[in-house]
Amino acid sequence: MVENKDYSHSFESIRAMSTEILEASEDLVEMDLSAIDGILLPRVYSYLTTRSEGVWLPEGYRWPLQTEFGLNLFFNVVNFCYQDPTTGHEYVYLDNESRKIKRSTGLLAAMARSEVDWASLSSIRDISVPTWRKMTQISDSNSMFLADERRDKVVGFANRLLSLGYGGTLDLLIDSEYSASKMILILNESGYFDDKFMKRSQLACRMTSEVLVRRGHEPLSDLDKLTVMADYRIPQVFYNLAAVNIVDQELADKLENGQPILSNSREEKALRSTAVVVGKMVANKMGVSEAEVDNILWGLSQDMVKKGEMVIPHMIVATDAY
Repeated sequence: MVENKDYSHSFESIRAMSTEILEASEDLVEMDLSAIDGILLPRVYSYLTTRSEGVWLPEGYRWPLQTEFGLNLFFNVVNFCYQDPTTGHEYVYLDNESRKIKRSTGLLAAMARSEVDWASLSSIRDISVPTWRKMTQISDSNSMFLADERRDKVVGFANRLLSLGYGGTLDLLIDSEYSASKMILILNESGYFDDKFMKRSQLACRMTSEVLVRRGHEPLSDLDKLTVMADYRIPQVFYNLAAVNIVDQELADKLENGQPILSNSREEKALRSTAVVVGKMVANKMGVSEAEVDNILWGLSQDMVKKGEMVIPHMIVATDAY
């Protein structure tokens, strides 16, 4: 059970940490306030006027609440690094119509279209290595970074929730009292969402809230406390739209040439911090929550990719944090 205490400091600590990292990283990256106002914000508003609403629905949207919630929850246990840092191969899932679904969308599709009951922790716990490889279509020609380890994380997290006395995934939602702050505590204390920026645990909460809202329920409480999530795409949006300048030439060369950046390095932390700090600026200027801005910026990143606007590639890091 979750104790009754104040959890808001966790999110504020991410904001404070990110600000401190950027202040100490002026030799690596710098924010351009004029470009945030003059280039980034107009591009955000342009995207919002053209994006389609209600056309795309996610995997599992027709399922019962507890099943889609479970899918999204366990997806975020393993939602990290889809481009192999060594080979450059991107994970691909081939659906029944022979369509290739790449990266995170592909893994979500693979999990959703498996025979696993994502509402049942015992069903998830019983996923074997051969079952995982079959459902994700992992092979020598279709590799995935830390492939078997992802299965271990899924099974391990299911066992963790079972040890807490939960019988199904919905028990976690009920025990957290439909609060993002309380759910974050359970996820982070499990050890399966380890990351100082709390990217995957925060995203699990945001996606859970979207599952609830689609079904006519209230969103998770405390959702407005979340930060913009420190991943690889949102910093890419910023440095491709000049909101963030790459000062260090070695870092610029690594980005432009698709060379891996060391996990937990100054360079990685500086880039991830821009998502939190600049993202908060954008949220304040737009008058919306950081969680909503995170959603908008991720959508913008996909729009920019499709339109060939991502001249500078995203950073490549061998990590299980994001």
